[in-house]
Amino acid sequence: MFVILTLACAASQESVALEYDPARTGLAGADGPWGVSLRTVMYGDPPTDVYAPIDADGAAAAVGDAEATIVLLQGGSVVPERYDWLAVHFASRGATVLVPHHGLDLPAVDDTAGVRALEAARDAGDVAKEAPVGIAGHSLGGVVASRQWAGDASINGLALLASYPDADTPVEDRGEGSVISIIGTSDGKVTQNEAEEGAARFNVEVALVTVEGLTHYDWTDAPYESEVSSDGSSPESRTDVRRVAQYALDGWVDSCVTSTVGTWARFAGAYPDAADANPCPLSVMGSR
Repeated sequence: MFVILTLACAASQESVALEYDPARTGLAGADGPWGVSLRTVMYGDPPTDVYAPIDADGAAAAVGDAEATIVLLQGGSVVPERYDWLAVHFASRGATVLVPHHGLDLPAVDDTAGVRALEAARDAGDVAKEAPVGIAGHSLGGVVASRQWAGDASINGLALLASYPDADTPVEDRGEGSVISIIGTSDGKVTQNEAEEGAARFNVEVALVTVEGLTHYDWTDAPYESEVSSDGSSPESRTDVRRVAQYALDGWVDSCVTSTVGTWARFAGAYPDAADANPCPLSVMGSR
């Protein structure tokens, strides 16, 4: 057991998770043009996976107004590597993504790991201190992300991925920021009613996005048989439902977190029945 834990905490060398390709447009939920580097950084305990956009030469990409920092929190008992597909997607569009590892792969065991990783990455110069910040969490990770968003005004955006805040988190006390909640019609763990009730607690406009056929573990790679058996079933392909979810998240990042590109309007136009509100209040749009 001790050997396994030691290896899990060892820092990895930088690798290329995605090659730069200017032919990728990033439209309609597709990956953007930037390549993506991946390294595991020991800011402290626990380690943090850092996904960063790179150019054709492998150097840090000059992404301009697309720059954002996204903190991505794992679900309960789901190893962070199973969210690689989503972290790579965010970074390919110009964001730097921080994926902290939680003890026992349970965010609730260490519910400040995300904000500690953010502060350490800023201090280390891995993310710009002035870059806008969004935090996203799947399932139990979304519960913890809600706590961090509620308690840290420097985190503008919150994305709940098949999740909702717990009763003890005073999300209603915060009156500014952007919130998006994405739920699938085939989710076997979180019901649409639970997602709706959670969204109604916020004191800001929340876009509740419903993705047809998205299951709870479509958010993760390589789900276990036990996870699949406890989840809903869907006639839709994982690739298709993920693309819709990515498109909604692109709108949240571009239009709400960075306030630079009107991707949310394009998503809402393509899927007029998917979202029930605009998550980008006027106080956020154009604030940079």
